[in-house]
Amino acid sequence: MGKKRKLSFNLIIGGILTGFIFLLIILGLFAMPYDPEAMDSTLKFAPVSLQHLMGCDNFGRDIFSRVLQGTVMTLLIAAGTVCI
Repeated sequence: MGKKRKLSFNLIIGGILTGFIFLLIILGLFAMPYDPEAMDSTLKFAPVSLQHLMGCDNFGRDIFSRVLQGTVMTLLIAAGTVCI
């Protein structure tokens, strides 16, 4: 009986995490705030702000946009792996 309850808890947590990842993917496809490949030397190592939620890297690229783009690629690779 105890094992069945733990399985249900793990299933719920896994479903929540999977849903969060899908939410990020949808957000990344339709609402990416900046071009993830665009470089701006004036924004090198820009700190976290309302304009750049995760700051900028050493090339001035928005890190949040790059993470969203990477999430989309990760899902495509995972789906392809599961299909194979």
